[in-house]
Amino acid sequence: MSYSYAFNKVVPGAQWVCSGSTDNYDNFTWLDDRPQPSKAQCDAIMAEAVAEKNRLVAEINRQAAYQAEADPLYFGFQRGENTEQEWLDKVAEIRARYPYPT
Repeated sequence: MSYSYAFNKVVPGAQWVCSGSTDNYDNFTWLDDRPQPSKAQCDAIMAEAVAEKNRLVAEINRQAAYQAEADPLYFGFQRGENTEQEWLDKVAEIRARYPYPT
């Protein structure tokens, strides 16, 4: 995540130039008439974006694992081939493997 992302999020369409890495707040020169977001404000926005990305990755990984690993156990449980506890244990294992960020 970069400061240019945060600038666009806080002040859509703002103008600035960057003289180096977009990961360094001090590399930006603000050219817009609107106030430049503070470094703390940008850091908070970037942290939220990273947390959301991590949550989505965990959700995608969980869904794939549920389909590949837990669903067959559930359907087997419905047919009497597996126990409900086997299915529940697999769901718990997947949740532990792909935790949501806190």
